[in-house]
Amino acid sequence: MYVDINGTKQWISIYGQDKDNPVLLYLHGGPGSSTSPYDYAFTRKWSDVYTVVTWDQRNCGKSYSPEQNDTVLTYDLMMSASIEMTKYLLDYFGKNKITLLGHSWGTYLGSNLAFQYPEYYECYIGTGQLVDFCQNEIAFKEEAVKWAGNDEEGKKLIEKLTVGDFSMEYYAGRNALM
Repeated sequence: MYVDINGTKQWISIYGQDKDNPVLLYLHGGPGSSTSPYDYAFTRKWSDVYTVVTWDQRNCGKSYSPEQNDTVLTYDLMMSASIEMTKYLLDYFGKNKITLLGHSWGTYLGSNLAFQYPEYYECYIGTGQLVDFCQNEIAFKEEAVKWAGNDEEGKKLIEKLTVGDFSMEYYAGRNALM
């Protein structure tokens, strides 16, 4: 279903064995690249003990909207959306706390959410843990240079990789290199 988060429609899927189970919010990687086509395969076993919520974060997957293309997906924007989603889920399910499961970029969000807002979270589970986002992108750019070799098109894409300026153009170049 769609949920209004910070003035945008964002998609969540909910499933589980028992609605009284604790709630687990899955934070996918990216930002800007949804994993919804295979979230169920990754999260389905969690539904034995949790009510699982998978979320297509702002402007990706079913939450994509062309009107948002000029919106830069900043850390602050994504944290704000995550807190709003958390509050929505707490209210929707009538819970005091939820559990976070983060993957890749979602680990960056999840660990910081749990650290800054412990009143909302029972625990945090990280997989594919991202420790230092900027260092990760610096290392990615170094590897991309090796991959591109003498390929002029690849070199042009690498020029778009300006660490610290995570615009849609940045992610378009990054994703094209992968």
